[in-house]
Amino acid sequence: MNRKASLIAGVLLLVLIAGLFAVPGSGIQAQGEGDHRVNCQEASPIVIYCSEGGIEIYSTAGVFLLRVTDTEIEAVGVPDVNTMLGQTAGGGVRVYRLSTGEFQVNTVNGDQEFVAIWKGCETASADLKAYSTATWELLSDDDGCPVLPDLIVASIAYIGVPASTGRSVLLNGFNTAVVVTNQGAADSGPFQTSLNCSGQVFNLGVVSNLAPGESHTFMTRACQLMTVTVDSEGQVAESNEGNNTRTRLENL
Repeated sequence: MNRKASLIAGVLLLVLIAGLFAVPGSGIQAQGEGDHRVNCQEASPIVIYCSEGGIEIYSTAGVFLLRVTDTEIEAVGVPDVNTMLGQTAGGGVRVYRLSTGEFQVNTVNGDQEFVAIWKGCETASADLKAYSTATWELLSDDDGCPVLPDLIVASIAYIGVPASTGRSVLLNGFNTAVVVTNQGAADSGPFQTSLNCSGQVFNLGVVSNLAPGESHTFMTRACQLMTVTVDSEGQVAESNEGNNTRTRLENL
């Protein structure tokens, strides 16, 4: 029997034995798109995360469904036979540890069974496979979800004006510090940042790269209405393309 035939037989057996355990949900909301979810398939009715404490599963609407803790996973180890780690009340979502060491999640998607199998949280979403049991069509066989940067304008700060003044006063040599940050999970590569200064648009410069968590500061002249856009030329594919702009209004 080849690996796929064995996998199919194992999944069908697991579906038959579902209904053994129940783990209540907590109502915690899921994270946003572009985070470290295991599965990215559009056909998936659930979202799987490797969290710090184990495996968490949410609906696509962000409703918490099920958690399997690291303690529960360690207690099972790599079993001799495929073993259920937990399920939601009624068995709608079921999590298994396979005898191969992989993890498997089964749930229902309409009139089909959706099955996701991946190596484990140590390797994040490496070699994830997702199946539809209506035809046993392989929905995906890849290295999991893309890990992307996320560029933001972290701050626009006027330098040289005491905070006690309550408003900015234009001084000789007055400058503005514009800080851009990569709050994503991958290097950004090169990008440009622009400044709209009361209707006049300027290019603040090019940053060759920002690693995850890294920032860069541009120094520029102040103006009354400042709108800064990071990755103004759209060079970087980001996990969130809607947070690239920041505006500051001051009486100068």
